[in-house]
Amino acid sequence: MGKVVLYGLAVALAMPGVLTSAQAAHQRFHLLYTFHGPDGGSPVAAPILDQDGNLYGTTEGGGPLNKGTMYKLAPDGNETLLADFAQHHSGDKPAAQLWRDAHGNLFGTTFETALRGRAVSHGTVFEITASGREKVLHRFSKDDPAGYAPLGGVIGDGAGNLYGTAAFGGPKHGGTVFKIAPDGAMTVLHAFHNRGGDGAEPTGSLTPDADGDLYGTVERGGAAGGGAVFKIAADGRESLVFSFGAWRGDDRGASASARLRLRQVRLRQSRRRIRRGAARSSATGSSIWSRPTSSCASGTATPTSACSR
Repeated sequence: MGKVVLYGLAVALAMPGVLTSAQAAHQRFHLLYTFHGPDGGSPVAAPILDQDGNLYGTTEGGGPLNKGTMYKLAPDGNETLLADFAQHHSGDKPAAQLWRDAHGNLFGTTFETALRGRAVSHGTVFEITASGREKVLHRFSKDDPAGYAPLGGVIGDGAGNLYGTAAFGGPKHGGTVFKIAPDGAMTVLHAFHNRGGDGAEPTGSLTPDADGDLYGTVERGGAAGGGAVFKIAADGRESLVFSFGAWRGDDRGASASARLRLRQVRLRQSRRRIRRGAARSSATGSSIWSRPTSSCASGTATPTSACSR
């Protein structure tokens, strides 16, 4: 069996964030890069890997105005800042994994776009071309038929279409699964009902299979109310693959915007707890690591492969 190299992130420690790799057979961990703030901070989403061994990812914070960055990390450890979201119109604080096509173009999502402290949109889908040019492919709003708040990333197919999820809004107010054609046309493949049995609030990225079906998760609803794994067939039919048990959270009666703000607060609280734990640890700090058991594949195939966790 050949050598399997795993890549992961350490987030919100005593330092803004680090990139690490591990050789699975011997459990040896190596620090690849440390973010210092101007070049990025809090790399929440896992990086993706290309055929040349370069890693591509985003940081939720960092940059001149702490609005997030996009980076490339070469095999020799040299980091290149591909985008500073303080200078771009693609949105603020990208927190989902990127997808890279066969031409080297990078696609991703941002959660919100703010101007002078006020929200002017509720998320974007963007592209950074191989030459570094920025494109906003779609800008969401609260009255958008495609929904709003794309908390997961996008994936693509061989025809140039992009697929993703919006956590809230849409025709039935429970979020959507959407498709963006190469010409920019937006299509809603499925609209979730905020009180329906098909679930609501899809918050993650989609996973395709060889037949063109798409799989994802919803945070709420399903047969028992605790969320579900769903499938969108190639012909557009939606079905539940698995429903999780009933969930008893404290925000079931809240509006979508309130739940969104609550999720952000909880995330910040978790990060503060991690920082406090790191400050009490040894001088070398610590890392958060998830060790997958499968082999790594090319970073252009699927943005959610186990090797890039």
